[in-house]
Amino acid sequence: MNALVTKSSKIKLSSHVRKLFYSTREFAKLLGKSEKTILRWKEDRTFPFPSYELGERSTVWLISDVEKWLNSRANKK
Repeated sequence: MNALVTKSSKIKLSSHVRKLFYSTREFAKLLGKSEKTILRWKEDRTFPFPSYELGERSTVWLISDVEKWLNSRANKK
C-alpha cells in the first residue's frame, strides 16, 4: 500500500487505494445514516462483510463488499 505519513501522524492514502474503499463517512452518506450508526452496526455485526481499521479512529469498507451487500438487499425486496 502506498501511504504517506504526515507531521500530524495521519495517513493519506493514494487516490488508487482510496477508490477501493469507502470511508465511514462515505458509507454513512450512501445509506443515509450517521457515522455513529454505521459504527454501531459494525460492532453489532449487522454487516456480513468486514471493515478495515486504518488506525484508532479510521475505518474503511471495501466498495465491492458494500455493493454486493446492497445488491443482495435490493434483490430481496
